[in-house]
Amino acid sequence: MGDTAGALLVALPVTTQNDNTTTSPTVVGVFEIGPAMLRNDGKAICFGATGLTAIYNLATDHWTQGPSFPTDPGDPSNGNTVLSPNGLLKLNDAPAVMQANGRMLTTAGTEYLNLTKDKFGTTADRDFFSKNLKVCQYDPAAETIVQFADQPPSRVRKSSRPKNKISSDDD
Repeated sequence: MGDTAGALLVALPVTTQNDNTTTSPTVVGVFEIGPAMLRNDGKAICFGATGLTAIYNLATDHWTQGPSFPTDPGDPSNGNTVLSPNGLLKLNDAPAVMQANGRMLTTAGTEYLNLTKDKFGTTADRDFFSKNLKVCQYDPAAETIVQFADQPPSRVRKSSRPKNKISSDDD
């Protein structure tokens, strides 16, 4: 797992699909966190970097499990490999915003491994990041998280100006 100094170590229980029994936890090193926001009802939602959420009730000083993010479809550039330990979209260092209707938008992505090599070609550093951005909406009234449909890529208009030319008022 590499250097975990300054990391939050999270134990994720592993549950089987067939009999719903829980086995020993898997320890996951999380170097980034997701956003936390105050809901209109005075509770806070914490979006974990692991794709899990927790809701904190300020009045009762009590935590409850919130909804999970959608399943990670995998990295298309790597044979749709899913690296997320719990199989969910990740929220590493993700932003969030509250809408006027009280729902919240945030982003999540597929976890991928970024290897940095030194000048000799030896792996010098291993980092996990999110990519393949997905926009998700959290609805506190329904306690659900839904993923919006992927948007088509933006079309970048190429400039007709020559490269290396500095613009001035005389143009």
